Amino acid sequence: MTCAEYRGLISCMTRFVHFGKQSDDLKKKVQAVANIDAAVILATKPGRRLSEIFAMLQKAYAENGFGDQWKFHHQGGPTGYANREAVATPDSSLAVQNNQAFAWNPSVPGVKSEDTVVITAQGPQVLTQLSGDWPRVIGHYQNQTVPRADMLLV
Repeated sequence: MTCAEYRGLISCMTRFVHFGKQSDDLKKKVQAVANIDAAVILATKPGRRLSEIFAMLQKAYAENGFGDQWKFHHQGGPTGYANREAVATPDSSLAVQNNQAFAWNPSVPGVKSEDTVVITAQGPQVLTQLSGDWPRVIGHYQNQTVPRADMLLV
């Protein structure tokens, strides 16, 4: 995980390296977190309150077999001039603004997904894009997909 500043904007991202073969359990966790991350990224839309997005995030955790895991790590929120200008909670009243940057970071034991995305009226734009040689896993949410960073296997 790293957060870096460039010209005043803080961007956050997480990448994992795994040594050896991935167990089936680890593969399941990677896919679940990719699905949860896709759900929260796609649910982040201008005008939507963070509390609404957080409720959807909780539902995505449950749908992917990790119902209570959202309780053990903050889930992220808007980023920009601080690595999190606010941390989303079930009670967050802040509304998403057009062209606002977000860094969500859903996690389950041993796996986390995090990138910085700018939310636009046309949809999310990932600022911390994957390079061509980093492995990807496809997150699924309501018939939509979002490429997410997979673990680099060494």
